[in-house]
Amino acid sequence: MVGAAIPAPDKGPAPKARESSVRLHRRGSALNVYADSSALVKAFVEEPGRDELLEILAGATLIATVRLAYVETRAAFARARRERRLTASEVRSVARALDQRWTQLGIIELDDALAREASALTDAHPLRASDAVHLAAALSVAAEEPQSVTFTCWDSRLWDEAQTYGFVMAPTYRPT
Repeated sequence: MVGAAIPAPDKGPAPKARESSVRLHRRGSALNVYADSSALVKAFVEEPGRDELLEILAGATLIATVRLAYVETRAAFARARRERRLTASEVRSVARALDQRWTQLGIIELDDALAREASALTDAHPLRASDAVHLAAALSVAAEEPQSVTFTCWDSRLWDEAQTYGFVMAPTYRPT
């Protein structure tokens, strides 16, 4: 099953059962969810952990991610097509849904400062480059209070490193 599960603003008819009507705000609201690309994929594609993610997103004031996540999420959709887990029509549908919801996310830009912070994280932690970018982005928006941010991630290596900073982790168990 595929669908646009990132909560949509309150407009038009009631949302479908798998969607939330939580209103998202890009400015003036406290961040409380950071979603890496493994989480974003689950928002649109039926995978293990999706129900847990949708519950977290339904309670979110703001969902943030780094701009790189768009490319990673679209790449995951394309991979699912190549592996025949999604049809071409389903990939087009989830890509459209991602495009529609993308503007409702708090987007963290990959600028020079974030790139340098991510690079420093690779010195301190066994992270892939993109995972270091996600962790640096989450740390940049959490400021001094990572315990106030739920870090959603289904990648075990990134999950391990993010939890050492004090984020509330989702899932609450280490993904495999």
